[in-house]
Amino acid sequence: MASLELYFEPMLTSRQRLLCRMFWKKCKIEQFDDIVKQINYLQECFELPDPSEVFAILDYCYVYDNRYQCQVCRQLRRVNSPLELKQTIETPWRCKSCLLLTA
Repeated sequence: MASLELYFEPMLTSRQRLLCRMFWKKCKIEQFDDIVKQINYLQECFELPDPSEVFAILDYCYVYDNRYQCQVCRQLRRVNSPLELKQTIETPWRCKSCLLLTA
C-alpha cells in the first residue's frame, strides 16, 4: 500500500526489514484468513522455524497511514493490524491524545 510509512527499530537486519515491507506493502489483505496465509508464506520464504518469529519481527516495525494526519498535532495514524486499513475513518481525524484534550 502506497499510503503506508514504515519505521524500523535499528536492531532489525535488512532481511527482516524486507519481510516487514513484504507483509505491509505487497500483500492484499481482505480478511483474517489472508493474514494467516501471508504469515505462513513469509515463514517459508524467509526459512523461519515458526510463524511466531514472523510476528516477533513485525513487532519491531511501526506502521503509519499517511492518509490520516491528526488535525491538531499532525501525527500520522498508527496501524497495528492490516485489518485496520479496511475501516473507514472520520475526517478530519484526531489522534487519541488530542481527542482526549478536546473532550
